[in-house]
Amino acid sequence: MFVTADYCRVMARYNAWQNEGLCHMVPAMPLEEVRREWGAFFGSILGTLKQFLWVDRMWRARLTGSEKPCCGIKESVSLMPDAMAWAADLFLPPAEGFR
Repeated sequence: MFVTADYCRVMARYNAWQNEGLCHMVPAMPLEEVRREWGAFFGSILGTLKQFLWVDRMWRARLTGSEKPCCGIKESVSLMPDAMAWAADLFLPPAEGFR
């Protein structure tokens, strides 16, 4: 499959739609459920969400030249202290030229 600019835009809109849904659901969940260790690769739901945020930041950096995440993917679980900070960080305005 050849990846076009239009395809990337569609995928970016899809990602934003998914993140928006998560931003409404996750903060409404009981904190103990969000932090519970489920045995998943990144441990908890919050750990997985932080990894999603790391991936979003890395792709933004690759596509726009903005700053890369401060840590590697394994350390991504330390990016945000809680689900509310995670949700707030997702709504940072996109870097210039990323539309």
